[in-house]
Amino acid sequence: MHNIDVPDDWALRKVHLASQYVEEQFWSHVHQSPSIIPPIDLDVQMALSCAQLASTLANAYMNTTNLDLKRYSDACGQQPTGRSSTQEARLSKKFPPSRQIVLEKPCIVLDAGYCIIFWYVPAALSVWMKDDISAAMHNANDLLRDSIFSANANGVWRTDGSYFHATETRSVSPGCINVSPCWFQQGHEPYGHAHQNTDVSFCPDVSATLKSPHGLSIIKSMQRPSLLISAALRVMHPSLYWDPLRTTIEIGRWAYSTGRSEMYDRIRYWVSVFTGAAIMANRWSPAHRDPQCCPEWFDIMTCIGNYPNTHMKLPNLGIELVYDSGVMVAFCGRLVRHEVDVRSGDQWVWAWFMRDSVHNHFKIPCGQHSIYAQEDYAKYSKVEDISGSM
Repeated sequence: MHNIDVPDDWALRKVHLASQYVEEQFWSHVHQSPSIIPPIDLDVQMALSCAQLASTLANAYMNTTNLDLKRYSDACGQQPTGRSSTQEARLSKKFPPSRQIVLEKPCIVLDAGYCIIFWYVPAALSVWMKDDISAAMHNANDLLRDSIFSANANGVWRTDGSYFHATETRSVSPGCINVSPCWFQQGHEPYGHAHQNTDVSFCPDVSATLKSPHGLSIIKSMQRPSLLISAALRVMHPSLYWDPLRTTIEIGRWAYSTGRSEMYDRIRYWVSVFTGAAIMANRWSPAHRDPQCCPEWFDIMTCIGNYPNTHMKLPNLGIELVYDSGVMVAFCGRLVRHEVDVRSGDQWVWAWFMRDSVHNHFKIPCGQHSIYAQEDYAKYSKVEDISGSM
């Protein structure tokens, strides 16, 4: 049992209520039991959005496919960026997918040990959540506009201007920003207990995007969709929900006790168990990995917009996903190489991530893989060999 006390005046408290409802409603669909009544603290639109999410998650859970990534994971190395053509060619030769498949319906992919590799949940977002994301993108326009650099100016492809295209929506500029109430700047990620660390240059801090006077407004505009993402995580990867929830509460207590009022204010309004989110407008992404994601964890991506029909490609798995507006995808970005090539229309992506350095700093373990219930596997498995020689 999880006995976690979320302060009454924190926005995260509503996440806890909504996620419990989504989890219970999800299992009611899977086990074909009576529907759950939503908590009265959720407004009608949020309750309906949670119900839609629970239904689509259940559809994915009851549609499984199998492969084995254990040896592939071991071969990836310590910092697999997915951008080295030599390394990726070596991996592709050693672990070739036996065939290419396209996924259109909700599903999950498991490895040989019943670990869940990824969730594919199309139509996860209600029309109201799409509207809320759109409003948040408009609110972040100034930060998005200032985030792009000229080609290779800073050596980081994620904000390289050549990877972006013009928006059709005037008040949302192309760009990519990271938002986090508590993280370490690159190169400042020590491993030690927060209360033992006296060097302020190696203490976690609020991201620059949320330090601005507009920071609280950005967080508040993201609250409703953020709530839904955390609720999905409680179903997709329960331990990855509970451990970061404890981390967030510990961060708030530490920020309050050490007089970090700016961080404490951001934490109070932060409606996510994730460390942070990358907010992207009209960026195409080459095949890559996210090496800071632990092998046991998931990143969660949502996408909305008015853009041509496209696929997310997972080349090392031999899988393509239909990537329509309203989709939600969760996988370990360290293991799953992924790319999305959209160069027209408006495509707005939120990618939620965690940082092990933050969890370790507050002495919270990184957790284990999400495991599929074996009793359900007998009912819902559709064994397909898509792993080649893995």
